[in-house]
Amino acid sequence: MKKIGTSYLHHREVSAQEAVFRVTGLRLRECSRKVEFIPVGENPCRMSIPLKDLEKQQSYKSSNRKRSNSDSEDENDDENKIWMNNIVDRYKGRPHIDMFIKMCLASFGSEYSVLRESQLPQKINEETTFKLDGKLGHIRKRTRTSPAVIKYPRFSQETSPEKYFQSILQLFLPYRHDEQLKPPLFNTYENFFTCGRVKFTGDNTLTSVKEIVIKNMADFVKTGQELEDAENQLHETDPKEDAWCELCPESELNRRECIDEGKVTSVIEEDLSEATIPDLNNAKSSSSVGTNLLSVSLTKNEIIPRLRSLNVKQRRILYKVRDWCIQKANGKIPKPLHVFITGGAGTGKSHLIKCIQYEATRILAQTSENPDDLTVLLTAPTGDGHDEALHIYSTNAEVDTFNKEMILKLCTEPKLIEAEDYEKNKTSGKLTLKKVHCTKSDVCLPISILLAEGARVMLIKNEDTTDGLVNGVMGTVISIKDYSVNSLPSAIFVFFDNERVGKNAKLQKIICGKRCVGLKPSSEDIPLSTCVRKQFPLKLAWACTIHKVQGLTVEECVVDLNKCFTYGQAYVALSRVTSKSGLHIKSIESEKLDKKIFCDPDIVKGVCRND
Repeated sequence: MKKIGTSYLHHREVSAQEAVFRVTGLRLRECSRKVEFIPVGENPCRMSIPLKDLEKQQSYKSSNRKRSNSDSEDENDDENKIWMNNIVDRYKGRPHIDMFIKMCLASFGSEYSVLRESQLPQKINEETTFKLDGKLGHIRKRTRTSPAVIKYPRFSQETSPEKYFQSILQLFLPYRHDEQLKPPLFNTYENFFTCGRVKFTGDNTLTSVKEIVIKNMADFVKTGQELEDAENQLHETDPKEDAWCELCPESELNRRECIDEGKVTSVIEEDLSEATIPDLNNAKSSSSVGTNLLSVSLTKNEIIPRLRSLNVKQRRILYKVRDWCIQKANGKIPKPLHVFITGGAGTGKSHLIKCIQYEATRILAQTSENPDDLTVLLTAPTGDGHDEALHIYSTNAEVDTFNKEMILKLCTEPKLIEAEDYEKNKTSGKLTLKKVHCTKSDVCLPISILLAEGARVMLIKNEDTTDGLVNGVMGTVISIKDYSVNSLPSAIFVFFDNERVGKNAKLQKIICGKRCVGLKPSSEDIPLSTCVRKQFPLKLAWACTIHKVQGLTVEECVVDLNKCFTYGQAYVALSRVTSKSGLHIKSIESEKLDKKIFCDPDIVKGVCRND
């Protein structure tokens, strides 16, 4: 009995669910973002230093007092030293540089993480890692992950107004000392919030405290009062089991119809082999897909002929990606998959990618708890229609000439935006602006861009793949903010053709009834040098090369075949439209046209051999 009692004292019971999770190696808790708790209020809960460390400090102080023969000691200092440093202490000790002067506590906790001594690298990146004052350690900006979600105690403005205004001032007003949250001239925090004005270092203008707090608060608090009222109402009244039926009565009928359809055995075509077409009979009906993000452009009936037409190499690639998706869906952690698909124009790259997208989406969608979650992202042109006809040329010179003609013809006051090249110091990491641009040609960002309001542009660099800001998306420039000849504009607002692009972007603005996404200058390291280039990742897009429009589908385009120089180019250019009426071909001699449309000689030999 003694041994049994000891086991109960030193061990704990494990539920069946937790035991299964531990045996299979699954994670009990997983989150896409970090969560940072910020203690605010008059006397927030804090952790004390371990008792052993406090005893060591006390013995060390006693020995120092005997040596100095002095009994005077700062009591407040002793009281502060019994507590461990938290996020608020580190915020007060942030560096005295421009980027931290106007930063509030909420932004500090969301955008920066604390580094332990073991996490501190030998070579510190001064652009992302900073040393705190007062021996409080180091912090690093969250660059690889999204900003953390902040949590903090919430107080009611009606029942506890003083605690409420104190908490929002602590969170959203930049400060370095607690006295700055309520100066002696103000009796309450509410009075300082309503009537107070502050001045930051390096800025002589007075700014309203209320404006600063509301501006910073808008980035973190979304309809907070409405959510609190709804939560209180839910606690007061029992939740209704049939509330969803009252809101959307037809959804129950649709749900029952979907259940009945799932019970019916699907009919499989007799000439369709399971070895050739993997698990297509188990796919869910396309009518049950209720979101555009998880839906694919092809239905089951459309994908079957495409899968049948795959050759041996294409099937190998498809099965390799499919096996990886199945391992992922079964809870395994397979190695990252890196597959490079290449080939001449017209060899079936887009055909294979559509098949891979369909199969990967079908398998990985089953692992998502929320049907709105995005499981497969195709970072390529989506095929949305354009308002103006796209011109397709064979060479970059033709594209540049046409784009310059269009911007001078259609736009007023074109603006030449010059890139800024910086020389990076190897030891300090400091950037110094160069007077002359680097002449390297293998750089994505151009030296200069000719832009104007109303110009058609294309994004030439992946900015945010999760938000649709990927290489190849097109749009129209609506506004260029703070343009000057000697420096880059602060932002360029673009109205993208695809409405889903940039929905989660931090910088958005409604201009002339259109939701525009603000683009900031992008940075790129210049190869084989210590230079860094800053420029907007944009280019004019009234016209594009045949190579750039591979995989793109438009309703209308104008094709110029006069300078086609390799096999398959004509096929790619002529197959971009959805109908014959949307295809316009520039005038070309019939004899010359026969020479421009030709196929790979190896393919011709193979076809003739089979015949």
